[in-house]
Amino acid sequence: MRGILARGGNSRAQWSTERVVAAGDEATSMSVLSELYAAQALAPTPVDLEGLWQELGVGVEPDGSVIFDDDAPLSSVRRAIAAPR
Repeated sequence: MRGILARGGNSRAQWSTERVVAAGDEATSMSVLSELYAAQALAPTPVDLEGLWQELGVGVEPDGSVIFDDDAPLSSVRRAIAAPR
């Protein structure tokens, strides 16, 4: 994402999906985004969001408050996403 932002891709830019994917591939020197886009753009794959939230350590209490489990397998990913720059 930082690589895309560094190339001018942000919420004010009117980029095509292909341009965003190309900028991401260029930033990482890999073709992971274009391969993923090619595989899933026209044939979406179901995502287990409940399982993903659980692995990230995100939960909701009965009163609607959000809780975090720092012992979850992907809790470090969740913390990295939410960390200030």
